[in-house]
Amino acid sequence: MYNYKKTCLITDQDIHLFYNEEKNKIMSSINEVKSENLYIFPFIKYAWMPVLLIIVSLSLILFIKPITGDDDRQIFKNNFHLVSQKLSDIVDHASINDLSKHRTNQMKELSYSKFIDRQSLLDAYLKGETNIVYDDYLEQLLTTKDFIEDIEDIVLNSSNWQLDEDIIPDENIDVSFRFLLSSDDYIVIKKRSGQEYSTIKLGIESNQLIYYDIHYSYDFSSDFINNEASLNFNYFHFIEDDQAVYINSLTDLFTLRYTSIIDGSQFTISRGNQVVEGLESSDGYSFYSYDSEALVTRYFQVVDEVIVSETFDVYSNHGLLYRYEDLDYSSDLTYLYVNIVPALGWDYLCIEDTDDQLEGVYLEDGSPLFTGHIYYTYTPKYGYAAFKQTIEKNDFSDDHFKLTEYGMNLSEEKASIEYLDSIRISNFEQAKEDFFVEGIDFFTEDLKSELYNYIDKDLLIEFNAESNSGEDIVTGDVEAFENEIFDFEQAFSLKGHLVMESDVTIAVYDGDHLIQSQVNSQHTKYDILDMYLERRTFSGQLFGTQEIIMAYEGQLVSFTNDDGPVTDFEIVSQSASPQIFMEYLMTEYPELDLLDGVNHIESQGQGVYKVTLNDDFFGDEINMDLVFNQMGIDGFSEAMIEAIYTFNQNHQSYDVVLTITGLKTIEGAYDVTYIETTNVSIESFIKKNPLESLIFFRLPQTRDGIIFDSNINQLNVYYINEGESWMRLYLEEGVYSSSIYGSSNSNLSYVLIDENGQIIDDSNYRFEIGASGYYYYKFNSSVKQRIDTRISENPYPKNQDITMDQSNDLIELYSQLETDTYNLFTNIDDKERVLRLTLNPINQDFLVINELDALGDYINDYFFENYVNVVYILIPENTRVDFEISGMYQGQFSFAYDYLYPPVSEESDVRYEVDNLDDFPHAIMNEYVTKVRYDFSIEEEGYYKLDKNMITFGLYLDLKMALYDSEGTRLRISDHAIYETLQAGNYYIEFYFIEADSGLLILMPTVNR
Repeated sequence: MYNYKKTCLITDQDIHLFYNEEKNKIMSSINEVKSENLYIFPFIKYAWMPVLLIIVSLSLILFIKPITGDDDRQIFKNNFHLVSQKLSDIVDHASINDLSKHRTNQMKELSYSKFIDRQSLLDAYLKGETNIVYDDYLEQLLTTKDFIEDIEDIVLNSSNWQLDEDIIPDENIDVSFRFLLSSDDYIVIKKRSGQEYSTIKLGIESNQLIYYDIHYSYDFSSDFINNEASLNFNYFHFIEDDQAVYINSLTDLFTLRYTSIIDGSQFTISRGNQVVEGLESSDGYSFYSYDSEALVTRYFQVVDEVIVSETFDVYSNHGLLYRYEDLDYSSDLTYLYVNIVPALGWDYLCIEDTDDQLEGVYLEDGSPLFTGHIYYTYTPKYGYAAFKQTIEKNDFSDDHFKLTEYGMNLSEEKASIEYLDSIRISNFEQAKEDFFVEGIDFFTEDLKSELYNYIDKDLLIEFNAESNSGEDIVTGDVEAFENEIFDFEQAFSLKGHLVMESDVTIAVYDGDHLIQSQVNSQHTKYDILDMYLERRTFSGQLFGTQEIIMAYEGQLVSFTNDDGPVTDFEIVSQSASPQIFMEYLMTEYPELDLLDGVNHIESQGQGVYKVTLNDDFFGDEINMDLVFNQMGIDGFSEAMIEAIYTFNQNHQSYDVVLTITGLKTIEGAYDVTYIETTNVSIESFIKKNPLESLIFFRLPQTRDGIIFDSNINQLNVYYINEGESWMRLYLEEGVYSSSIYGSSNSNLSYVLIDENGQIIDDSNYRFEIGASGYYYYKFNSSVKQRIDTRISENPYPKNQDITMDQSNDLIELYSQLETDTYNLFTNIDDKERVLRLTLNPINQDFLVINELDALGDYINDYFFENYVNVVYILIPENTRVDFEISGMYQGQFSFAYDYLYPPVSEESDVRYEVDNLDDFPHAIMNEYVTKVRYDFSIEEEGYYKLDKNMITFGLYLDLKMALYDSEGTRLRISDHAIYETLQAGNYYIEFYFIEADSGLLILMPTVNR
């Protein structure tokens, strides 16, 4: 007996498992709406300016029949019981094999040998059966059965619920249910868990279970929140003993899987810009189907209505007979894997190279018929073995199926070119006819709407209220208000620059008592003539996102970063002019009528207006009831909306305070107020250039997306996405060395190419440039990751040893070439200590010291840069630590070193007088020194950030910080950083442990203005 041991050729379930993984990824994306802090952007209206909106995630409104009381509640309970029993019957009567393949791989392994004889494989092969439809609907029903059982006690045994009312079990307000009856008495169950929503609908007709299920969220990046345009969903429809339909509809990825339970066939279609292998940026289709009558699977891909690749698996009654692959229609090569198990003319396999034989297929006397890699599967009920044939398409013949070239003979009717041609999809039009579900045109241009309209009507979302008949009539001081706006527009048109600063405060009250409030802000700056837009968001005092659109090298480029130093850039227009800049803004933010949603305008005095509003103010495409509902807030439709506009009389600015009152939390326990304050002013401002900031760029995924050259002879740190990324260099003729590392190196590959696409360097350390010009690194990664790149002129070696044998000293070194290497050694002391290395200022570059173990192997590294010049390294007692400086830094440099000894007895107070806010002394803390105080002075009133950096050795130490004025009055306390407006005067700040514990900490306070 033998064992399944190697990675085998993809067989029966592989493609099905792939699609299941894709479904899981899609479901994961759909359910990523979290109940964390939600940014709330202001709504600003002004002529061409955008409506700025953040949180939009909506709830379901069902087309459900009117509630009539206890009779309908009893109908719901009765039908719930019937559906629950039906679900149990279907799941319980499903075969163990049907369900087990969704749970675990229960393949029984056979004992292992390096040789497998043909008869053993053939015996296993003849026991096999071909049944490869992925019955994933069974797992869906199993999950629903578990869910129904979870709420069964509430429905059948509790009297404390009514139809169409929220039910909150166990006083957990993050989870709620709502039970309803559809017009045909199907039961409908809505579930909310935090910010995740789902709805199921079940009923029984002609003794068949009919089942619908939807999980959904909204695409917040879309310009408008509007029914199918922004809805992302996973939808499932099942009819017992008939069919199952899956639909996944995301922003740019759509999948449809149809399973016929009647005849056991199945197909899957995917469409999007990432479904065609090797062409991530091309919109295309992938098709998979299984024909249960012909026992054939077909997998092919289409781009621009042209088939670009195809794969066929042809089965006998016992398993896979052969696989044919044409992975690239433009290539002259095709691939064939034939199962040799039912073929005659061979005797055994060698599945691993041995001292006597290579891996391959052999006759009994040891003569090889084929040597090379064998793909095989060997279990008690499945036998498969094949090797890869690479064939030029013009030479392809039936002999390749029969294996005559290898001295074997496969006598199977399906193993022929004639049969292969008979199962091929000839063109895209034929695919449209074969891959068809009634009610869905998957090939329509507006696929998102098509899939949306397929959803059962009881699950559809009613986005927009019925249109009002006639136009709203605005009353009051309309003309005076419009004149103020017109005067401001005229002033703006003369200067072309604008600053808008907005804050939104949502506060929750229990009566008059404030329970919680959150402030979210957005600052936006425009300069039309300079083609510059800057938009930043904040939540409280925490920076959120930043976007800058500006002209660069004759192009219009967008730079964005989200809560961190990594910046993405995108060329939004190949040419830049004020007109193009304005057209781009108008495309992103369409023009709105200022008086939409205004009921009444009342002058409050010179330049001040009180404006009464309705929900049309927020735009026709946005259902604000659902917006607030997704935020956990109810009552918007009955709320009072008012705004106070205050215009500056020189027409250079105006303020708006928008207030929404009458809101409540969704469970009705607390009152909510929404206040938005906005200042709009015509003023100049300092513009930022992202290319000059201390940030890390994410490289573009196309060569055409490059906007700048990377530097040589210095470190360049970038971030890359999954797939391709591109970097450009200008290199003079000469010899260079490359140092390129990723945070996940096993998933990173790269090549250096010239302008014509010729490979210059394939991941080598050194390479030679024959002619000066532009060169490109093309990276390929299977994951998102950081990469560190350094391309330098070729170095020559030099070595020097240095021992740090004094308590402190200054080391001066000179590195001329990249391979100059310095080896440093500490002395040995019988006490634990901390080595402090302080690098004297260097130029715009960096220096790295590598820490080595006793065998000279790398264990850690320490980076010095022009703005990070001190590191601390723990030296254990009676230990020598070795370091290496390898010469990526060129030029003169020096650093001081000294040894710090941790306190070994209690010191009640460690106190420093700080003369310079830019130079707070570092302090060493442990269980003997648990509090450190810094006295300092503020010379100039301003907004200050007091922060701390720490290096901890051993256990993590919880360190708090508290700010005091000169009288000892505590102004602020924090676990992290303190933000405070300080007047000129004397202050002190204390850092202290909450609980003293073993461990060691280096404290490095900072103050920023």
